[in-house]
Amino acid sequence: MLKVFVDQHLQSVFEEITIQFRKKVFFGFDGTDGIPQEAWDMVVLSDRFFDGSLELEKTKVSFPFAQIFFLPISKASPSIHDSKVFIYENHHTLVNNCVSLIQWISQSMEYRQFYQQAHFSDHPFFHGPSMHAFLHSLKHREWSPYPVLLVSEPGIDRFIYAQYLIPDCVIKPLRMGLIPRNQLHLTLFGDSFSPGVFSKPLQGLFLDDMHVLNREDLSLLYTLLTNRNKPIGAYQISGHYPVLLGAEKATNDDESDLRFLSGMVDVIDIPSIRQRKEDIPYILNKLVNDLSQKLNKHISLPEESLWQMVKEFPWSGNEQELLDFAHKIIMNGPIEAIQQLIDQMEGVQYANQIPKLNPFLCQLRENVERILVEKAMITTDKNRKKAASILGISYKSLCKKIKEVE
Repeated sequence: MLKVFVDQHLQSVFEEITIQFRKKVFFGFDGTDGIPQEAWDMVVLSDRFFDGSLELEKTKVSFPFAQIFFLPISKASPSIHDSKVFIYENHHTLVNNCVSLIQWISQSMEYRQFYQQAHFSDHPFFHGPSMHAFLHSLKHREWSPYPVLLVSEPGIDRFIYAQYLIPDCVIKPLRMGLIPRNQLHLTLFGDSFSPGVFSKPLQGLFLDDMHVLNREDLSLLYTLLTNRNKPIGAYQISGHYPVLLGAEKATNDDESDLRFLSGMVDVIDIPSIRQRKEDIPYILNKLVNDLSQKLNKHISLPEESLWQMVKEFPWSGNEQELLDFAHKIIMNGPIEAIQQLIDQMEGVQYANQIPKLNPFLCQLRENVERILVEKAMITTDKNRKKAASILGISYKSLCKKIKEVE
């Protein structure tokens, strides 16, 4: 939505305009005691807004994201040549120009939002019925006053989901894991010599890798985000731009300090690839088609056997692992790519990550059975009944395969 800041002395002049554009434009009226921190798209000022003479550069810095300024001729010289500045002589001229420009900018923003939505719809990992249901739930989730925390397993691009939640803002990502511990507060809050991230004009901010922070830093950030514009000790987060948080999901063995935030933040749990089995054929087909066009290599995918296999595979590396698999299909062919994928089963740690054996039988080489059988036996401490259940075969079949291996 287009955001227009109007000097309160012009509020009566803009009454009809606010009614005309009430569904497309947000109008903000404020006094002369301070300039708001929001990233306004358009700024309309009267001669009474300025205590003294007009300082154009200072005014532009005060509204860092404004693309258009309407300034009175009584304060702005007609000789000013600036692509962002429009000078008006009277209120009638001001209203006519504002209406024309608001219509044009609103239309441009609608086009931009349309293309942004098209970008998301073209994203490979936004395909499939499960993901469409998840995205639908995001659009219709209830408003919450708490900070939003995007949580996912490793190997998932959380930033793209942050952009999806706020499509009409330029969001700056900041990975907390890449900031040295002794530089964290300086990077975020700055000092007397240099401004921190929170001190700079922003439209949106995404703080990722929150799981690397200790409880003290998490508590400070939470307190500051829920008390915007209020100093907490020596720190303060100004402005009204959105701030989203991201973190990796804690494992069973992880004693992450992030857990104490549960219940105090609005958690959005991004589904892993393993939880989106029905989406995997859509995703893989999109990845392979995009890569084949990019590399100018034609590839024909096997049908049911390949789709069944990729749906059953654990994909512990999530999106990146599936992307690497698509690369291997293009470069080495489907059969060789599947073989390489199974060879990576050493990384499997839990019984529920071992895929069913049946989908692999008609497609893969003999040593694949051996790898999966050995992994199942190790995981179940050589309990053959449990191993057979994990592999999706009968106890008798498992005993026969073990005998063949030996």
